[in-house]
Amino acid sequence: MAIETELKAVVDDPEQLEGALSAAGNYCYRYHKQDCYWTLPSHNPGRLRIRNEEKTFPDGQSSRSVIVTYKTREMHDGIELNNERECTVSDSAVFEEILTQLGLAPDIHKEKRGKAWKLDAENNGPSVLAELSLVTRLGWYIELEIMGDTDDEQTLCRNRGRLLDLLDKLGIPRTRIEIRPYTELLRAL
Repeated sequence: MAIETELKAVVDDPEQLEGALSAAGNYCYRYHKQDCYWTLPSHNPGRLRIRNEEKTFPDGQSSRSVIVTYKTREMHDGIELNNERECTVSDSAVFEEILTQLGLAPDIHKEKRGKAWKLDAENNGPSVLAELSLVTRLGWYIELEIMGDTDDEQTLCRNRGRLLDLLDKLGIPRTRIEIRPYTELLRAL
């Protein structure tokens, strides 16, 4: 089980931010993510997502994967805390057919393209994955996330502070933090 501490913020100048990210960390890959969220019974607080993802690495190599994620989401002072369970499947269409046979239906789609950087750990803390994304129909966002295996209050506070400090260093005002999920933003269009 993975615990993801994440924040996202609206980006006004993606070119400037790309330069700042390149100076602050190591470029990892370019990505294209196509997500489909599925309806769950109303008593279920989680979210089910099927992600078709393609990554292209600096050496020109690429990879494709289909990742199924079930997650529950909590907000703590503008920072997301997601409890995620993930697996890969070999065939998205077959898995979607299984979900349909089980009575689920596709709900909303999201697409984003962008680049990712790994920002090294500070003071023996965890590293941060930074993704600069163009989300179709919504615009540019920065996502900063720390993956771990614990959600105790001390770890959450430390990770929250790290993400907020990093946002400050990148020159993004905290007022640009977006606490609503992309799916909610897309529904509001």
